[in-house]
Amino acid sequence: MTTATQSNPVIELLAELDTQAQTITLATYQDFLHTVALLVVDGTIDQIQRETIIKALANNGHDLGGKRLITTALTAAEKQIKRDMATPPADMVQGGRGMYYLKDGWLFRSTEKGDYKVCTGIEVLGRTRNTEQSGWGKLLQWQDGDGKTHTWAMPMRLMSGDGNEVMGALLDRGLVVAGGANMYAVDYLQMCDSERRLTCVEKTGWYDGRVFVTPAKSHGDDDDSIIYQGAIKGSDQKSKGTLDGWRDEVASLAVGNSRLTFAISSAFAPALLDIARNIGAGGFHFAGSSKDGKTLALRAGASVWGYHQDVKQQWRGTINGIETLAARHNDGWLFLDEIAMASAHEVERIIYMLAEGKDKAKQTRTSELKARNLWNMLWFSTGEVTAAEHITTKGGTPPAGIELRQADIPADAGKGLKSYDTIHDYPDVNAFNTAIGAGIENHYGTAGQEWLAMLVAQRDELNTRVPEMLETIASEIVGGAFSPQTRDVLYRCALVAVAGELATEYHLTGWKQGDATAAAKRIFTDWLTAFGGDDSSREQRQIVQAVRGFLESNMARFQNMAYEVSKEELQRVKDCMGGVYPAYEVSQKAVYLVFNSQLKELARGYSKKQILGALEQAGMINTADDNRAYIPAHGQVRVTRITLTEED
Repeated sequence: MTTATQSNPVIELLAELDTQAQTITLATYQDFLHTVALLVVDGTIDQIQRETIIKALANNGHDLGGKRLITTALTAAEKQIKRDMATPPADMVQGGRGMYYLKDGWLFRSTEKGDYKVCTGIEVLGRTRNTEQSGWGKLLQWQDGDGKTHTWAMPMRLMSGDGNEVMGALLDRGLVVAGGANMYAVDYLQMCDSERRLTCVEKTGWYDGRVFVTPAKSHGDDDDSIIYQGAIKGSDQKSKGTLDGWRDEVASLAVGNSRLTFAISSAFAPALLDIARNIGAGGFHFAGSSKDGKTLALRAGASVWGYHQDVKQQWRGTINGIETLAARHNDGWLFLDEIAMASAHEVERIIYMLAEGKDKAKQTRTSELKARNLWNMLWFSTGEVTAAEHITTKGGTPPAGIELRQADIPADAGKGLKSYDTIHDYPDVNAFNTAIGAGIENHYGTAGQEWLAMLVAQRDELNTRVPEMLETIASEIVGGAFSPQTRDVLYRCALVAVAGELATEYHLTGWKQGDATAAAKRIFTDWLTAFGGDDSSREQRQIVQAVRGFLESNMARFQNMAYEVSKEELQRVKDCMGGVYPAYEVSQKAVYLVFNSQLKELARGYSKKQILGALEQAGMINTADDNRAYIPAHGQVRVTRITLTEED
């Protein structure tokens, strides 16, 4: 019995290729290599069979090169086929330093010698630009080592130069770059494009009256076409716990507490600035002794938007840093902790700049004016001293308007419980502080997002309703007519009340209607009491504070009249302003003999007449006193005798 031999297609194919290999010429060599490479890549031919074909080519007598050269040529053909199969040319990005493509979570650079990893995959989701066709950028997205997605509208201006600024930002947020591959990542980012076009904005807040832009999200932007350019989203967006938890463990403890209720209500208020329209930027400053709860109130307000350590800022930033910070808080609330950390020289400039709503004009290197940062915002500040006191203690003279731009609120509520009116059922203030602190640590960042969602949904109705509520509550706070001088602070307090009432209506706080208004009324009343009466009495008080602060901090500029020293030593007093009889005992009064020519130095910004009038009204000078005195090293000179006591 005869058994038929079954054919083997692979053996037959190998035999055919071996036969062809013996007759291949230089003209047909590359085509044959391509055919063999395809069979190797798709697994039809194994490595042993591949070696057989290479051996046949090396021995065919047509000067194709030795085995080593043929092996190298076949390997190159196989790599090219793999690249062509893995990434279609249409998906590749042509850069100045090679071709780039994304695969398996990585960005690869393709060259004739092979493909190399550049960095973890980074996608260009679209091109961004503002409404004036400038401020171009690219919307980037990538994942860090924990699988968290980051999104960044990268300004293209950061790509100028070597691109290290961009790479630093990406590396800081989890992008992994192969050693020495920074230049290739920058090359890819420069050349990768997208047909999608997005509108970028460089400040937060309302856009076109319908979308509220934050660094993390544009609320009301259904097609995600409006992007905040500059901030990296992902790791910077923080929230924890639940809205119910925040209501129960933070907002509920504010009930009956004017300072806490006002601080929390104020966090909601800035988003209403664009709707109210007639209210400018301004701030509130809780001033009081250390450990009295003012910073805890600030933290409670900050918890509306996120973790307090991330949300709150420090006063110690320079004025240039504050400019950038303010632009990022348009229609938002800036939390500034501890005013004494800023230099007294900077405090006045910072407050006036924040209230003015724009930074100073600057020129580019080409002498063109740069676009100015603009904002409208509210801010909340804390400190052991007021801004005026801080400026005064350093020898400066605070302008009258500073107390209107940043309203000073006594942190002490006057109930013997530091900044609280009530501690509810807690045994003492420390226990109450602990409870609030725990609530803030466990729940934050949820109320603010819900608030913006509600405002966007209700914007049309609120355009009419908010101004009406504002007028009603402002009248309720003052009980009728009000002074034009205090209008700005009154309406800021009223806006805080409106925000608190709306947040309560939207079920965000758990308070009763009217709680936020009562707190705002109490705050305004306490501010007005501390602020003083009419313009003349405030001016007199500010001059006296300035004079006292200057004299106490500049005693070294006065010759001590209480003991005898040589004329040569007296002449060493630098920038001498007169003489002084110091108060060595508590019962004594320090008396300064100030050169009349130097009087305006005591309270800069005020005239000599204003200074003399304020000091006389305060009982610190007597116009009947002899206005001439002998000052060693200066002789007989005209002076003003100013007496300081602890009660002044």
